[in-house]
Amino acid sequence: MAGDKIFVGNRGGLLAPLDHKTGKPLWRLLFWGSSVESDPVVAGDVLYIGASDLRRVSAIDPKDGRVIWRTDIYGWGWSRVAVTENRVYAAALGSTANEIRHLGSLCALDRATGKIIWRWPTPECPNSLYNGFIAGPAIDGKNLIIGGTDGALYCFDLS
Repeated sequence: MAGDKIFVGNRGGLLAPLDHKTGKPLWRLLFWGSSVESDPVVAGDVLYIGASDLRRVSAIDPKDGRVIWRTDIYGWGWSRVAVTENRVYAAALGSTANEIRHLGSLCALDRATGKIIWRWPTPECPNSLYNGFIAGPAIDGKNLIIGGTDGALYCFDLS
């Protein structure tokens, strides 16, 4: 929820803010060919959200649904992103058992442009269809902490 809007996404690829009093959609944005499974994060005047098969994180104007930028993170962006003053941190889940290759990783994006600043690819998990991250990153001071599908807890120094 942001202001008087409740943001919802669905497996049909629709993102819409609902008026908190009436429940009526205020605008609609379709993510063609992709589910919208990530929780949205509103920071400042921008909504940030991941998408499934679209493999992207998007920055969207929450007032009208205008896409500010979209960045391919090379994997399923199912989890909630973490946002700081200058960065958006996005986790991606990977799998080699898909027609479209998805790569597990953690990405740091420039908050203003969406450009990838750095990307840490996760190793593939032996005997598993998946690798990378399903959980969203959490930031504690100057550290980013995230759990991987390999059962490891990762900590990245952001200073």
